[in-house]
Amino acid sequence: MKNKQRALVLAVLFITAIFIVNCYANPGTANTKTIVGFAGVPRTEFSGAKALGAVTVQVNTFSASELESALETAKSLGLGLVGRAEIVDIATFVITPKKLRQSPDYIANEAATAKMVSGPGDYDFSILHDDLTRLYKVHVPPGYDINNSSPVIIAFHGGGGNAENCVDSFRLNEKSDIEGFIVVYPEGTGPQVKGEVFGTWNAGRCCPPAMDNNVDDVGFIECMLEELENDFNIDETSIYATGMSNGAQMCYRLACELANKIAAIAPCGSIGTFDNCTPSRPVPVMHFHGLEDPCCFYGGGRQCGTCMAEFLNALGIPAVPRPWDCIPVPAYVDKWRIQNGCSNQTKVTLQTGNATCISYQECQNNAEVTICTIRGMGHTWPGSMEYSAEACKTRPKGYVCRLWKEAVGALNNDIIANDAMWEFFKKHTLNDGNGVCSNGIGEPGENRSICPEDCKEFANVYLATRIPVKTDAQIESV
Repeated sequence: MKNKQRALVLAVLFITAIFIVNCYANPGTANTKTIVGFAGVPRTEFSGAKALGAVTVQVNTFSASELESALETAKSLGLGLVGRAEIVDIATFVITPKKLRQSPDYIANEAATAKMVSGPGDYDFSILHDDLTRLYKVHVPPGYDINNSSPVIIAFHGGGGNAENCVDSFRLNEKSDIEGFIVVYPEGTGPQVKGEVFGTWNAGRCCPPAMDNNVDDVGFIECMLEELENDFNIDETSIYATGMSNGAQMCYRLACELANKIAAIAPCGSIGTFDNCTPSRPVPVMHFHGLEDPCCFYGGGRQCGTCMAEFLNALGIPAVPRPWDCIPVPAYVDKWRIQNGCSNQTKVTLQTGNATCISYQECQNNAEVTICTIRGMGHTWPGSMEYSAEACKTRPKGYVCRLWKEAVGALNNDIIANDAMWEFFKKHTLNDGNGVCSNGIGEPGENRSICPEDCKEFANVYLATRIPVKTDAQIESV
């Protein structure tokens, strides 16, 4: 017992020493970045170091093999590495001096080194991932300031769509310009017809051809987020996802597999189709669904996902339906209620016209689960004033548009999804209820109970542990 107490005291002294050194030492120049005692340093940390203007990183790892892995990662990004392998079993920190981040020289160096985009506008990007060239569009609002981090909403188009028509059908850019968040429109994979991509997402049990080709869409989004962090000043604790149909399914898959990156989701028009869902943290969910949805039936069934094939067949274009089993929407949302540790108690949070939103109460880590149902609405975006099909824009009374309306069902604007989801998103960040410092960044599953209240000079404190760290009160009692 005495040995354990002695070890704990030494650990506390070690942590205190790190804070004192980092709080009061000269912040130095922008070409140095230290990653202290961080086991298995992920590529994102090295990318972050490079984005901060680093040419060299220093790493103290847990083993020689981890040091070798860190060296390979650093080299692949064009960084030098200084480090040593040692046993570190208490706490480690990555600290970015606020004074350095706010200095004019640092900001200029950051923009040059990280290729940071300087102003508002609409941008097209491409990255190579898993031997595929992947595309995404970015809308930066007029009020964007490179010196202040901005929230991000990732908007996923439905099956057969693409980034361009997602911009038109969701109309999130208008909300972005008012509220100041950045919108990102990634594009799925699929065939091109007359130069237009008919993209899908590999969301698990849906949808071909992305599903059939086992496309790594989760990896693509993760790489895309790394690039966004380099190109823009984004708030990494406030990254959200929304999507329609197959895009909604992708939102749920990200909540399952990228819960350390995605703060909350707002899917519309489909339940999730990824069956091995073990999120690393409770993820807040706001689900929108039309009670008359003909594509993903609110009451469940064995023929979900056939509406698009039926539409194409009605046009005389041969298409083989690929149905998937769907449980009732309330039953699926209830799985997330259980996953997020919410009680059975509900509260009506919105009632207007045919739209009703019900929220579960007492959720773990404030990971709220809300379901918004719209009576009479089909497989459409809540708040849309027009159908997304191009034929309905050019010939709204034409034959093709009539078939499209029959395929997807009615519109409804009793609830504006863009407004409702943004109010929901604003309430949730990665820091919700998990003990992270208000100015901190953390990974899931780590103990983050120590906040450097007296270290005001620093903007970001990253605390990672291999063993549980005592709470503030427990430390004070030692």
